[in-house]
Amino acid sequence: MLYVRGHPLDYDLWANITGDPGWKYENVLPYFKKSLDYHGAYADNEKHYGQAGYGYLNVEKRTYKPLHKYFVNGGKELGYSEIDLNGPQKSGFGPLEVTQRRGERHGTFAAFLKNFMGRENLRVIKYAQAVKIKLDKNQRAVGVWYIQHGKKLLAKVSKEVILSSGSVGSPQLLLLSGIGPKEHLKSVGIKPRVDLPVGKNMKDHLATMIFPFIINVTQSMIPERDFGLKTFTDYFFQGHGPLTLPTGTSSHAFFSSSFVKKTGIDWPDLQLYLMAVGMYGSFSEDISSLTKVRKELLDKYLESASAIGKDAFVLMINLARVKSFGELKLASKDPLKHPIIDPRYLSDPHDLKVILEGKEA
Repeated sequence: MLYVRGHPLDYDLWANITGDPGWKYENVLPYFKKSLDYHGAYADNEKHYGQAGYGYLNVEKRTYKPLHKYFVNGGKELGYSEIDLNGPQKSGFGPLEVTQRRGERHGTFAAFLKNFMGRENLRVIKYAQAVKIKLDKNQRAVGVWYIQHGKKLLAKVSKEVILSSGSVGSPQLLLLSGIGPKEHLKSVGIKPRVDLPVGKNMKDHLATMIFPFIINVTQSMIPERDFGLKTFTDYFFQGHGPLTLPTGTSSHAFFSSSFVKKTGIDWPDLQLYLMAVGMYGSFSEDISSLTKVRKELLDKYLESASAIGKDAFVLMINLARVKSFGELKLASKDPLKHPIIDPRYLSDPHDLKVILEGKEA
């Protein structure tokens, strides 16, 4: 639900890598604008948010943003301004804007499909799993095989197949279709059709959390203390309050490591999230479920800090541009089996140096 566009230089880099100028920021910006129904804090920024022909993705500001002013003032003490971090993205501190409508999640289906379900040229197939791209003798995609209710069916195409299954699903589907490293495909019993390094360039934004920062103001969320009837009426009838904050996140910042600062280019490689979450009773259980850190270690840590039940906040530091490469492989030719993923986090020493700088900053 967090609306974060990305830095213009990221898009320009993709344009250079692919040799396709269509990926340049100035060329994708009209599509960002075209997709939006913008109700954020920066509507006056016509270049980045000007309304176009149709806009259905509702982006709005959050009026409920605990600890935001402290976060921004802390940034100012470090020399950073409070800015709009999407238009365009650069170093600074600011509020998060979200893909919500009156505080409720406004996702892909609600924004781009729900209003058009009656169109004759649109058919949405539910309870289905895409399992293979059908290629003709010229290696052109001419359809997609999918499984629905135990039956294997084919959706034929007259023009093109758009593959949009995410950073795991997309490479898995290509590999299942015989598009990938030929030796790996042979090893799982799939006939190679196109020899390409599919799955070899996997990147993930590694993040680390720092907590607890105990505070002396009652401005963080402690569910057993703060959640009552008003919390739910505020959410359902007003679109306001703590239930509108994704994981309690209200603000964020972008800044650069010393490695980027040496270049003299404002292209941040670190992102910081503020989570206004107090140390509630099941905090360690929830963090353990999220991060796989053992609950007993978290319990011992929080008990030693005498943190349970106190107002606090959490900072999450995110690597914006990682150099470590992971890999995705098929476990077998069975399309319903999960792939094998080796993220190889921190395999490039540069990433560890950058994230440590982020923690020290």
